[in-house]
Amino acid sequence: MLADAAPVLAAQTKRWIHHGPSFRREGSLWRIEDATGTIFVPYIRRYAMYAGSVKQRIDYMLERYRLGDLTDALVIDIGAHVGEFAMASSPAAKRVICFEPDPVAREALTANTRALHNVQIMPIALSNQDKPARFYVATAKADSSLFQPENFTQVIDVDAKRLDSLGIDTQGYSRVVLKMDAEGFEPEVLEGGGDWLRHLDAASVDVAPERAGQDTYAPVKDLLQAAGLSEIALTADQVLVMRRAR
Repeated sequence: MLADAAPVLAAQTKRWIHHGPSFRREGSLWRIEDATGTIFVPYIRRYAMYAGSVKQRIDYMLERYRLGDLTDALVIDIGAHVGEFAMASSPAAKRVICFEPDPVAREALTANTRALHNVQIMPIALSNQDKPARFYVATAKADSSLFQPENFTQVIDVDAKRLDSLGIDTQGYSRVVLKMDAEGFEPEVLEGGGDWLRHLDAASVDVAPERAGQDTYAPVKDLLQAAGLSEIALTADQVLVMRRAR
C-alpha cells in the first residue's frame, strides 16, 4: 500500500515545492527563497510561514506590531529571533538594535541582517538584574526564554543586563520604539528598563500566555503606563500596543 502511494506523494510534494519558495540546506541553516526575498531559518518547519511569499511574512511583522511610522527611528527589538521584524523595519529605521541570546536563532539572525548596515545584534538577554542567568533554549518553537518554557532542549548560561544599564543613546532619532517578545519574561525586561523607558514613543509587546500558562498583559501595561505610555490596542493575537501622547 505504501509503495503504491509513493508516486502520488512524490507528485504532490513536487507540486507543493514548485508553487512555494525554494529551500535548501546551507551549513546549519535552511535558506528559503523566492522572487520576493530570501530568509535563513534554523528549522525547516518554519517553511509554512513563508509559503505565501517571503515578503508577505516580513510585511506581516510590521502589521502585527503596529508601531507606526519608523522613518529615521531607533528600534529596540527584544527577542529578535531570526530577524523578521528587524528585516521589516530596517529599510525605514535609522538604527535597529536586536537582542537575541538564543545562539541557534542568532545564527539565522546574523545571516538575515548581514547586509543591513543599520542593524546591530546584541548577544545578551535583558532582565531586571545585571548578572549571568540561566537561559532555556527552545528555538524550534521560538519559545527560548529566561522564564522556563514547557519544553526546551537545553539550558545555557548567558550574559543578562538591565536595559537601563546599557547607555543606549536616544538622541538624533525621529522616534524611539520598542518591540518585544520575551516568551513570558516581559515584566522583568521592563523592570530593567527603569527610567530609560521614558524615552519611548511607542512600545508593542507580545503578552500571550507564555508564563506557565498566564499572560503578562497586566504587569506589562502597568510598567509602560508608569513610563508615560497609554494603551492603544490589544490585538487578537495578544500584542499590546502603547504610545506616548505628544
